[in-house]
Order: sequence, then structure tokens, then C-alpha cells
Amino acid sequence: MLSMATNKSRVSFVIPNETKKELEKIAKLEGRSVSNYVLYVVKKALAEAKQENEAST
Repeated sequence: MLSMATNKSRVSFVIPNETKKELEKIAKLEGRSVSNYVLYVVKKALAEAKQENEAST
């Protein structure tokens, strides 16, 4: 049995079929899995939000 890394959590959410198709297309173009691409996008958005918050304080 394979065990998942202990420093990671699973997240589940529902998106429209068309959005999933778009994610699959972009992920494939970038040589990523959909999961890896979504993680990349989320990390990028969090970094940008952090910079904006630091700039405004």
C-alpha cells in the first residue's frame, strides 16, 4: 500500500465541465497534470495576494 506524504492535504471541489476541459488543455500544454497545474495556479495567486497585502500595510 502506498502512503501519501504527511505534509500534504487533499482538497476536493466542484467545477463546471468546461472549466475542467480548459484546465486539462492548459496542463497538457505545460506538461503538467491537472492537479499539479491547479497547485501551481493556487501558489501563484497566494504569492500575489501576499505581495499586495504587504504593499498595502
